[in-house]
Amino acid sequence: MIVVMCVSFYTTRVVLRVLGVVDFGLVNAIGGVVSMFSFVSATLSTACSRYFSFEIGRQNYVRLNQLFSLILFLFVCLAIFLVLSTESVGLWYLRNKLVLPPERMHAAFWFFQFTILTVVVGWLSVPYSSMAVSFENMSLFSWLSVLDAMIKLVIALIISWVSSYDKLIFYGGLLFAGAVVSSGLYMVIVRAMYSACKFKWYFNKSDFREICVFGGWNFFGVFIWMTSDAFVNLLLNSFFGPVVNAARGVAMQVNHGVAVFTTNFLTAARPQIVKLWASGNVIEAWRLYKSVSKGGYFLVFVFAVPLCFELPFVLSLWLGSVPEYTLVFTRLVVVTTVLNTFSHPAAYLMQAVGRMGLFEGIGSGVRIFIFPVSYLLLRGGSSPDSVFYVSMVFTIFCVGIRIGVLFRVAKLSSSDFIQDVIIRLAIASCLCIGLVALVNYLMLPGWCRLLACCVMSGIVSTVLFFFVALNHHERMSARNLAKDIIRKFRVNFLGKDVANV
Repeated sequence: MIVVMCVSFYTTRVVLRVLGVVDFGLVNAIGGVVSMFSFVSATLSTACSRYFSFEIGRQNYVRLNQLFSLILFLFVCLAIFLVLSTESVGLWYLRNKLVLPPERMHAAFWFFQFTILTVVVGWLSVPYSSMAVSFENMSLFSWLSVLDAMIKLVIALIISWVSSYDKLIFYGGLLFAGAVVSSGLYMVIVRAMYSACKFKWYFNKSDFREICVFGGWNFFGVFIWMTSDAFVNLLLNSFFGPVVNAARGVAMQVNHGVAVFTTNFLTAARPQIVKLWASGNVIEAWRLYKSVSKGGYFLVFVFAVPLCFELPFVLSLWLGSVPEYTLVFTRLVVVTTVLNTFSHPAAYLMQAVGRMGLFEGIGSGVRIFIFPVSYLLLRGGSSPDSVFYVSMVFTIFCVGIRIGVLFRVAKLSSSDFIQDVIIRLAIASCLCIGLVALVNYLMLPGWCRLLACCVMSGIVSTVLFFFVALNHHERMSARNLAKDIIRKFRVNFLGKDVANV
């Protein structure tokens, strides 16, 4: 995943340099328009994994194939709905509301069309990727993530050599071609590995209704999250133009790089939580939920701390010319992501419980207020960064409410979670931030200080989280995991005889 992060960062640098600030801002603004209609993908991906994991845990592979076929048919129908929606409402907004130079409307139109096709191709691969995750085949997931990142890097390099075509249009077309390659390869490999992924016509009203009800509440939650971000992005475009969208685009790319480690970690943990709960092992599911909450937080925290302190140097080194507001946008987005890591494990456990109504209805519903509050602030003359402060505040409320609802519905101990997770993590985090801040204060800006902050964050965070954040059971599990990793390393790289000494 380090490879994916580094390649993604370099790709963003190349794309920003080649397209320019205005076209790069259009890429992010148009992507925001389409994302309003693509939220269903993430929603049904979660629902797919939940149902697939249940049947895998029960070893009912006939039923697994039936659910896969039904969900794949549902995705095809939704892909048709996406095209119809974006070609009507989305295209109307592009032509009438989006702020862009008039001479770039033609290029924006075609980039919009290619973006829709790219999203549709990604949709059709979701049932296959969910099946791989449900079987806990994370190596395939990782390798194809690397492939996707490399394809985007090649695309960025290709458009830097193009001079006879409009680069924005050409970039959109190449992104679509890259999506066909990566998604198509995903579908072919997963279909060859798992017989349950072979489509056979199946339709059952009760199954269809159950998936729609479960997916409906997930739909509501993801809809709120996606549209709040997309509408805020469009607000920034309406009030400040595409240059500010470019700054937000850079911030979101940095945030994606920071969060990629915890995203893959949480994705791998999701089917395990569901399987434990489905088998009736509530105690182990509860322990795993707490451990995953700590692990997900740690993986994003250890990268976020040195990045926030050294961001001015990193951005100047990475981009050269840094769009205005990029620094403050990035810091606020990264901090919000750190706070939001607790939300994902709670959603996974609630999905295992199967009662999503109150969880999403109240928890995610809080984020409805982000858009109107942001609009009022911008209308009143506030600076662009005010919308990110609003998002952070409502994210904190959302996380707290979701966790509270989970404990109430699943009858879990909130005091145990606060003492064993929140307080332990808070102590470890404050100590680590203080030590990294001291290094940042005592040294002059440059490579040496960046390296020192990264090393300090890595070593101190690991030590503090091991001895302060983890309980006795988790420390024993971490030791055993470390021993297994060392043993495998010795076997693979030093030879079997050495490993047995």
